[in-house]
Amino acid sequence: MRTERTVLRIGRADGSVREVPLRYNASHQRGYRCFLGELADSPEHISEETPRSFEGRTLFEALAEYRKSIEPDGWRLLHAVARRDCWPKPDELFPVVHELVPGVEETHSINGFEPAEFDQVTSLVEQQRAFQRWMQSLAPVYQGRVPPLAGHEHDPPGVAFGPLARLAGRIVSQQDD
Repeated sequence: MRTERTVLRIGRADGSVREVPLRYNASHQRGYRCFLGELADSPEHISEETPRSFEGRTLFEALAEYRKSIEPDGWRLLHAVARRDCWPKPDELFPVVHELVPGVEETHSINGFEPAEFDQVTSLVEQQRAFQRWMQSLAPVYQGRVPPLAGHEHDPPGVAFGPLARLAGRIVSQQDD
């Protein structure tokens, strides 16, 4: 099984830092499968049957599982994936997170493995709260983001139903009679 190797840095508030070898595999069917420790240095021993150290649908979710195991002991992942101001886009499979600026909808993508200092990272729970605060800081969107059809630029926002939807509506309404 083909895997990628990297090294995770974890740290504590007292300044202690450790490096943890990580090997991971991405599959559109199985998500991300991650292997720590000796397995990270012995890819020839990794197969489909090898128990994973942790896994997730996305790399962010897989690393979140790892974070849940180290954070109760005061350790923090020292990478952008754990930064207070970063969060992944839904269903993004690559090791990318997005830097969030309060009140600004546009984000900046960052490699999730980019190094981060201890004062930039936080616990997974606090990172989730920071993401929620960012979402609440955005201005409400009152109009759809799909551009209106030519000649309809000044129409009020609404929903357009196509021929198939109209046919389905007629069939359903006839069944109600």
